[in-house]
Amino acid sequence: MPVCLPVLLLVLLLLAAPTVALSMQQLRAPAFAEAKAEVVAGLTREYASFFQPLEDNLYSPDVTFLDPLINLVGVDAYRANVEMLGGTSAFGRALFDESALTLHSTSTDTAESRSLTTRWTLQFRFRLLPWQPLAQFTGISQYTLDDNAKIVQQQDFWDSVNLQPGGTYSPVPKFAALADFVKQLAPRSQGALQASDRELPYQLLRRAASYEVRRYPEHVAASTQYWQRIDGFSALGAYTNGANEADEELRPYVPSLVSARPDGRSLEQLKEDSYRGVVAEQRTMRWPLSVPILGDATPPRPSGGGAFAEYISLEFQTSRVVAILPFSEPTTEPTVRGYANLLRKLLLADGLAPDETDPEQAFRLAQFDALNSLGARRSEVWIDLADAGLW
Repeated sequence: MPVCLPVLLLVLLLLAAPTVALSMQQLRAPAFAEAKAEVVAGLTREYASFFQPLEDNLYSPDVTFLDPLINLVGVDAYRANVEMLGGTSAFGRALFDESALTLHSTSTDTAESRSLTTRWTLQFRFRLLPWQPLAQFTGISQYTLDDNAKIVQQQDFWDSVNLQPGGTYSPVPKFAALADFVKQLAPRSQGALQASDRELPYQLLRRAASYEVRRYPEHVAASTQYWQRIDGFSALGAYTNGANEADEELRPYVPSLVSARPDGRSLEQLKEDSYRGVVAEQRTMRWPLSVPILGDATPPRPSGGGAFAEYISLEFQTSRVVAILPFSEPTTEPTVRGYANLLRKLLLADGLAPDETDPEQAFRLAQFDALNSLGARRSEVWIDLADAGLW
C-alpha cells in the first residue's frame, strides 16, 4: 500500500525529533561552555583594570544593572557608571579618588548554567568632603547569561545590607543602602593615640553590618608569655627599644595581639574573678615587626642572653583569614570574652566556621592604642576562619 509510506516516514520523523533536539543541545553545550569561559576571563580583566576598558562584547546591548542604590539599563549607562566610580570620567575625577576594585573569586553551578557569581571588594575616597572619607563595599555580583553567553543582567548585593542568615542574599529597601553609604561618609571622632604609625596591612574581604573579614599577610612577630599584661608590654617594649642584637630601636606594627585560650567559666564567674584580680592562665602577646611582601628586613634577635632572651622569641606567622569585631570598652576579661562569644555567634549565623584546631587559642585580642592615651579606644576581637573558600 504505497499510500502508507509517507505516513510511516512521518511517524518515524516524529519519533526521532526528541533525539535530534537533544543532539542539537549536546552540540551547543560545548560552544556555550567555551563562550561562558570567555565571559569569566573577560570579567577577570575588567575587574583587574576597573573596567578600563569595558568589554562591550561580553554584554547584551540592553543589559540591566541592579544594585542596592541604583538601576541601569544598557551598555552605555553601565559604562558611564563604572567610569564615574573609577574616577576616569570628568565627573568621576571630581568626586572620587583612590578607587579600587578587587575580584576575590568567581563561581558557577556548572559550565552550562546560565548564571555565575563574583565576590569582590570596592573602595573609593570621596573628595568633595573636607575630611575625604574612604568608603568600602564588599559583596557579590550575580550575572545572568542568555543562550549566547551574553550578560543580560548583573545584580549586586552588599554584605553590609543584603547578607542574610545562612550566608544568602536578598534585596532590601534602597534607604537601607543609602544609610549605609552615608554612614561611611560621616566624619570620625578623634580616638586615642595609636601606639605606632604603622598598621599591619590587610585585604578587606567582607564588611558586614557588625563585623569584618580580612586577610592578613605572613609576617614575623616578637612574642612573649606573661601573667600580667603590663609585663608583656614591658618585655616587648624593652626589645623594640634596643635590647636586641642590632642595638637599634625597632618600629613594630599595630595591633598588639594577645592569644586567649578557651575558657569554660560562666560570665558571672568571669566578672567575679576579674573583680578579685584572678589571672586564670598565662597569655601570649605578639607584636608584628616584619612583613616580607613589603620588603621588611628580618628583625634582630633579642640581646643580653640569660633570662631576658628566654622571654622574647621571634615567630613566623602564616597568612590568615580573620573575622574581626571592633569595640571601644575597657578590655576586661568579661568584656573581651563577651565580644568573642558574640562574634562567634555572628559567624555561625552567616555560615562561616571558626577555626578550632588550635587548643591554645580560641581568639585574639587586638589593641591599637598607646598605653594611657586619652580618647575612644580601638580594640578588636579576632577569630581565625576554618575555611576561606569564599575568597
